[in-house]
Amino acid sequence: MVKKEVILVFAVVLLLVFAGLSSAVTANKTQIKECKQDCRANRVLDKIECKASYEECREDCRGYSCRRTCTQEKNLCLKEANDDYKVCQDICKHGLFDFSISQDSCTEAGGFYESLCNGPYFGVVCTQTKFCMCKGNEDYSCPVNYSCVKNFKTAYMQYYSVEGWVNLLGQPLGNIGLCAKNPIEEQNSSSEII
Repeated sequence: MVKKEVILVFAVVLLLVFAGLSSAVTANKTQIKECKQDCRANRVLDKIECKASYEECREDCRGYSCRRTCTQEKNLCLKEANDDYKVCQDICKHGLFDFSISQDSCTEAGGFYESLCNGPYFGVVCTQTKFCMCKGNEDYSCPVNYSCVKNFKTAYMQYYSVEGWVNLLGQPLGNIGLCAKNPIEEQNSSSEII
């Protein structure tokens, strides 16, 4: 009789463990799906920006060589949007977000190296950790082998009713992202999720 009870308890424990693992896998698949949807949305926005920049360029120029330059810039912009999309998809798949970067590397590449800040002018709250920010109102960029990750979430600070990220003076930064090292499939180091 004791043997049956032990087997029954063991079966219940196995069932609970399997149910927990199954729900964890489902939650992970949901996160990956949402991440990939964000990647697609970012690519659409990037392509819209490319098209708007192209149309503005075409309006400002007269002549074949100028128009050709506009087309080349548009093609380069679209290639960058597609490359960013592929990297974003890899990041979703592998969960690798390594935001570590030196201030010099960030600023030399045209990034904005600062803490993440949010809140109204007299109540700005910032993270202690500094990040290399990309895109946004000033169109900051990332160094080579880094990609701009948008729609990130951080647990470092509370959020205010003020939407979006701001600088230390409370001025909006626009739709910024954070520069993350491009994922390497063989990389086994732990990554910082913000």
